[in-house]
Amino acid sequence: MARRNAGRSAATPGRRPEVPRLKVSAGEARRAEQGVRRGALVIVLCVLAVYANSFSGPFIFDDIPNILANPAIRAWWPPQRLFDPPPDAGIATRPMVSLSLALNYALSGYRVWSYHALNLLIHVLAALALFGLLRRTLLSPALRARFGGFATPLATAAAVVWAVHPLQTQAVTYIIQRCESLMGLFFLATFYCAVRGWDSPRGGRWHALAVLACLCGTATKEVMVAAPILVLGYDVAFNQRSIRPALAASPRLYIGLAATLVPLAILTGLTGSQTLHTDQLPVTPIEYARTQPQVILHYLKLVFWPAPLVLDYGWPVAPWFRAWPAAVAILVLVAATLWALRHHPRAGFVGVWFFLILAPTSSVVPLQDLAFEHRMYLPLAGIVAGVVVGGYALLRGRAVATVPLAAVTLVVATALGATTFARNRDYRSEVAIWSDTVSKRPTNARAQLSLGVALDRAGRKAEAARHTAEALRLNPNSAKAQTNHGIGLLEMNRAQEAIEHFRRAIELDPAYVSAHSNLGIALCQLGRLDEGVQQLREALRLDPRCVEAHYNLAIALRELGQVEEGRRHYEEALRLDPRYTMMDAAH
Repeated sequence: MARRNAGRSAATPGRRPEVPRLKVSAGEARRAEQGVRRGALVIVLCVLAVYANSFSGPFIFDDIPNILANPAIRAWWPPQRLFDPPPDAGIATRPMVSLSLALNYALSGYRVWSYHALNLLIHVLAALALFGLLRRTLLSPALRARFGGFATPLATAAAVVWAVHPLQTQAVTYIIQRCESLMGLFFLATFYCAVRGWDSPRGGRWHALAVLACLCGTATKEVMVAAPILVLGYDVAFNQRSIRPALAASPRLYIGLAATLVPLAILTGLTGSQTLHTDQLPVTPIEYARTQPQVILHYLKLVFWPAPLVLDYGWPVAPWFRAWPAAVAILVLVAATLWALRHHPRAGFVGVWFFLILAPTSSVVPLQDLAFEHRMYLPLAGIVAGVVVGGYALLRGRAVATVPLAAVTLVVATALGATTFARNRDYRSEVAIWSDTVSKRPTNARAQLSLGVALDRAGRKAEAARHTAEALRLNPNSAKAQTNHGIGLLEMNRAQEAIEHFRRAIELDPAYVSAHSNLGIALCQLGRLDEGVQQLREALRLDPRCVEAHYNLAIALRELGQVEEGRRHYEEALRLDPRYTMMDAAH
C-alpha cells in the first residue's frame, strides 16, 4: 500500500493547490457583507471630510507647465497629442495622466474644481482598494486563524488612517501629483485583482484585470516597475510557497505583469532625450545615493509625526561626514527586513513593500529633487497596515486590548484628519503655500523665487522684488532666478538693467526659452526692434509653442511693418492658448 504524506497534500506541479474555504451560513455571509459596506462607507466619509476644503486651491508649481502651459490636454484627438507635452512638462512618459487632465479640461477648462474632484475620487478609490486588499489578506489561509474574525474592522482602521494621513496631502491637493495617487490606485488595484484571482474559481478573469491595472499603472508613473516583483513577493509570503511553485501556479499572471514593463521601457526610451530646465544643480548618482538615507529617515519621521510638511524642500546634498549615521540606520532597517523575510515572511513583506516602492526615487537614480513627500503615498500603506495589524496582534488577549479598536482609530484618525484639513488651507493660494514653504525653508532659492513670482502675480511688486532678489543671492547661477529678477525690473520700466540679467541667464542656460523671449521684449521696449525680433525668433526656434514669444513677435513685426507675418504669429498664439488676448502682455 502506498504511503501518504501526513499533514500536507501534494500539489500538482504548475497548478495552484485548492484554497481551503470556510463554510458560512447565509446569515453570517449577509452580516459580513454589511460589515464591508459599513467599512467602505466610513472610509469614503472620512476622506470627504478631511479634504472638503481642498477644492479651491489654485494651480501651483509644476501645475503651470503640465496643465496651464500644456496645449496637449486641450483636445482628445489626435491621441498622439498626449505624448507631446511642452519640453518643461514632466508627463511625457505618463499618457494616463495626460488623458485624465484632458478629461478635466473638457469638463471645466481651467477652473480648478474638476481637477480637485478627480484627485479626490482617485484617492477614495485607492483607499477602498487598500481596504479590500487588507481585508482579503487577513482572511487568507495564512492569517485567517489569527485575524479572520476581525479582518473587516482592522482593514477599515488601516485604510482610514492611511487615507486621512497628512503626508498624503501633496499627492491629493497638489493637482499634478495625481501622477503619484493615480499610479497608487493602479498599483493597489493590481494587487487586489491578483489576490481575488488566487481566491476565486474565475481566477483567470481577475488576473487579466490585474495585468490591465498594471499596464495602466506603467502608463502613469515609472514607480509601477516595482509592482510585478512585489506581487510575486506577496504570493510567496502569504500563499506560503517558494518562488518556482508560485510562478508555475500562475504563469499567465506573471507573464502578463512582466509584459507590462515593455511599454514603460518604450515610453521612457521615446522621451528620454527630453530636456528639463531647472534651478536645481545637477546631482551625481553617488551624491544622490548618499543623501537618500537622510531623506528616508525624514519620511519615516513624518509617518509618526507629520510636521513640518513642506511643498519644496530644496534638500541639499549630504556631505560624507554627515551621511554615514543615516546610512547605518537604513542598513540596519534593511537587515532587519531581510531577517524578518526569512523567519517571519509576512512581517518582512511590510519592509520589502516600503523599500522596494521607494527604490526608484530614493536609491541611486538622480532625480530633479532629492525629497518630495508625495513619494510616500504607497510606502505609507505598508507601514500603517503593519502598525495596525501588528499592534492588534501584540495586544490581543491583554488588558489594554479591551479598548475598542474603533475608539483608538477615531482618536488617531481625528488627530491626523485635523492636521490634513489644516494643511489643505496652506494650498488656498500661491502666495499662501509659498509663504509657508519659505517660512520653513528660508534658504531654498527656488521657494524664494516661486514666492516672488506668486507675489508679482498678486500685484505685490515690492515684496516680489525682495524675494526674487533673495533667490538670486542664494543661487546666482540660476537662469530662472536671473530671468525672473529681470522680469521684475522690466515691469518697473528698468529695461536696460533687465537686459543684463536676461543675458546672464542665457550664458547660464543657452536653451532657456524664457530668457530669450524676455530679452526680446526688453530690447523692443528700448526701440531695438531688429535685435528684439532676433531674440524672439530664437525663443521660437527652441520652443515653437512658446505663446509669449509668438504674441510679442507679432507686436514687434507689426511695428516693423511686417503685418501679415505678425498676424500669423498672433493667430498661432491664440491657437496655442485660447485665453491669450490682445489684453495679455505676459512675460
